[in-house]
Amino acid sequence: LLAVLLVTFLALRRVGDALFAVLPLGLGMVWTAGLMWLWDLQFNLANMVAAPLIIGIGVENGIHLVHRFREGEDSTVANLIAGSTGQAVVLFSLTTMVGFGSLMVAKYYGIFSMGLLLTLAVASVLVASIVVLPLLLYRSGKTDQAVTSVPAPAEADEEFSVRR
Repeated sequence: LLAVLLVTFLALRRVGDALFAVLPLGLGMVWTAGLMWLWDLQFNLANMVAAPLIIGIGVENGIHLVHRFREGEDSTVANLIAGSTGQAVVLFSLTTMVGFGSLMVAKYYGIFSMGLLLTLAVASVLVASIVVLPLLLYRSGKTDQAVTSVPAPAEADEEFSVRR
């Protein structure tokens, strides 16, 4: 976990952005645990070995979305989700879910449960990445813009005198 946080911080260069990028992973893991309880899915050797794959997927979604949000001029929730980065995150997650979901046709329960667990986990991370993360990014970006967009009194006087 520390290595993932360190690499995420090095990629984004801000502690807050790194925490935002890891958020879909954290939410996805919690939601996956809840779905496992709901569907009475137990950890076994097969799905415990495959579970770390979710760490990379969750962090990758978060890094891409946070990076795109911070570099964009028009940083709105709709543009982030409907833009090329949001579409890429959705397509990547859906193709990954199809790949892992194909394991659920196996007759061996260990392979079936691994496919089910990974599909549920990727779906949870996707929902957290597309629904929760953009809303939190927009809220934090709106706060940053509100604070930085207010001109200082001296700057306001200079702008007024230049306009005359």
